[in-house]
Amino acid sequence: MSYRNNKILLCVVTLVTLWGCEPVNRIQEVSAGGMHTCTRSSLGVTTCWGNNDLGQIDAPTLIGTSLLAAGGSNTCAMDSQAASCWGLNSTGQSDIPEGLSNLTAISAEETHACGIDDSGVVCWGAANQIGAIPSFDNPVVVGVGATHNCVLDAEGVSCWFTDPNELGFDFLGVAVVPFLLNPIQLAVGPFHSCAIDAIPAAVSCWGGFNTFGENTVPDLSNPSKVSVGYEHSCAVDDTGVVCWGDSTYGQADVPADLGTIISLSAGGYHTCVVDSVGLISCWGRDDSGQSTVPEAIIITL
Repeated sequence: MSYRNNKILLCVVTLVTLWGCEPVNRIQEVSAGGMHTCTRSSLGVTTCWGNNDLGQIDAPTLIGTSLLAAGGSNTCAMDSQAASCWGLNSTGQSDIPEGLSNLTAISAEETHACGIDDSGVVCWGAANQIGAIPSFDNPVVVGVGATHNCVLDAEGVSCWFTDPNELGFDFLGVAVVPFLLNPIQLAVGPFHSCAIDAIPAAVSCWGGFNTFGENTVPDLSNPSKVSVGYEHSCAVDDTGVVCWGDSTYGQADVPADLGTIISLSAGGYHTCVVDSVGLISCWGRDDSGQSTVPEAIIITL
């Protein structure tokens, strides 16, 4: 559901003054999970909504959230104090390991999560979906999938197959990264991944069955952002937001007039964006309210 009106601005209720919505506290980032959605504001306030059968939207008290990752049924974040995860914890995917130092990236999936700190790539949760973590050269982005994990480092994009089903080989090609000359962004979904190559500016996707064409990238003009859902993919280019792949629930049917996008996130079967003035728009599956921005954080000026 999209809230777009000249008199509507997203903001955190607790920071509303008698003069209206505090202008410096705008939504800056959105993270769409399996059936829930979370946002981070410019003052580090975290708000979540949607499915809460396992507590995945019950965020703890966070002070100055700087990193946010909504997983399949859990959520992880980094604030000014420490990293924390909440929601599903059947395999330890919400148990943050001790000793993390200066976490700079975080990614969550249904059964495990990974982050990057001073020691490199660190993962926790289901061991059979973490696998043997390779060594990396100055990693900057980590992404976790159902049967693979990927990292963007100084050498490019690398993925490793985790084989949780003990098949013995990567029959979906989730860890077979295409040639990328100068990758600058990486997005990892459960069964496929995408990256932006800077020279020339282009999106490449790999892995999965490509049943809905989620790896068949349309023509894009200078793509700057990319995100991956279960079986759909989205990017931001000079024309705006472009999505492709599965659209059973309308998750790839991009609304018109979205403005200048600063954050893009493809969830399980829904997609969300934030524009430059803090307006958030979500579309696609909404049976748990994951695409309906809660009224409690909508302020009419």
